Amino acid sequence: MYLDASANALKAKSPSDFNVLAKTRDELVSKAGHDFMTTVSMAGQHPNSLHVLYDACNTISSLKYEGAEGFGKMVIAPKSHPNVKMTMELEKPIHIKDFRKVRKFLELADHKQLILSDSVLIYGLCQLKGKYNYHEESLFIVNFTKHFHWEVTHHEHVMVSVAFRMPDLYNEKLNREKFFSSLRRLFSGIDKIRLNTLWDITMEATKQKHGTILAISSKADEEAVRLSSQCFKIRPIRINKDIIHQITSIDGAVLIDTDCTCHAIGVILDGIATSNGDSSRGARYNSAVRYYEYMEHKAQTVLVVISEDGIIDLIPNLKPQVKHSAINRHINELAKLSETDKFLRKSFNRLMVFFQENDFYLSQKECTMVNKLRRIIELKHKNSNDGIRMIWDNLLPNKEMNEAYYLKE
Repeated sequence: MYLDASANALKAKSPSDFNVLAKTRDELVSKAGHDFMTTVSMAGQHPNSLHVLYDACNTISSLKYEGAEGFGKMVIAPKSHPNVKMTMELEKPIHIKDFRKVRKFLELADHKQLILSDSVLIYGLCQLKGKYNYHEESLFIVNFTKHFHWEVTHHEHVMVSVAFRMPDLYNEKLNREKFFSSLRRLFSGIDKIRLNTLWDITMEATKQKHGTILAISSKADEEAVRLSSQCFKIRPIRINKDIIHQITSIDGAVLIDTDCTCHAIGVILDGIATSNGDSSRGARYNSAVRYYEYMEHKAQTVLVVISEDGIIDLIPNLKPQVKHSAINRHINELAKLSETDKFLRKSFNRLMVFFQENDFYLSQKECTMVNKLRRIIELKHKNSNDGIRMIWDNLLPNKEMNEAYYLKE
């Protein structure tokens, strides 16, 4: 959209007309959302579908039925699509612009039964079947998540989210790579199959509109017993994406192990007050921080905190892993610099910026070495006047640092 606006501006007849952003930001974003939904509409193969769907979804998401918000999913695809199985067909399809009828019909939809539409007509309820060829881009799902909120998914990937008629390009709220890396470091020996299953469960839990906590523990069974007076302790059961919405719908955490076996729901997490809390965050986040610090040396533990405002936190929030060889290489460069007679100020400052930015990863020995080399260089060239002198603080080791923060090389 910005490029289109820029191109149009270049065609302006006079300088007074040269305004790249003649439209406001919100107008550009809204137009981009409308154009994107035009592409989605084409999947339905209806001849009159091109300019209906975006405004229709906005209106449907704004309507309540008997005071209740609308939840449910609508498939955009032709009736003849090979991955669609009709389970209930209307004798007379509903036009998507008949908003109140569509909103009422949405009450029939759930996570298994979806509304089927070609983006103009609603044909009834359907289920998805078979293996979808996502390269064809022939089937999209509109998911009405809450009042004035909806999103479009394709092959289980969110393409765009819309809130109060304003689209927003989807950003993954929890980084998959960070999730996998953290669990590998905290749960020794965990395999890729379990990681993938835990990721799927976590992603499903993030859809819980009221927020929740997933407590993943190597001693989930023991914790369920210890906390039995402040939770619903259940017979261990392997959970999947189909049940996670139900068990996260009540207050409290869901206690599971790395096999996705659930041992308790509605868990009120305990712990002691800590300086690592955040007064600007809610009780859910701070209780998770307290619980982690209480359990840190008792069991391998990870908590996924989903707040009502959509923020997702992974506790502990581990720093990324780095290559130890990179640190050694920079220390060697600094050592060589300390042996030269010529003061290479830019190289010196570049190295010191690296050490300041990566001070967390330096051991006591490395901090001492860098501090010593820095002082040698500064003393040797204290009378140099070839540029602005920067003052560098002594590096100090971080007590949280350990060798698990180094990548295997």
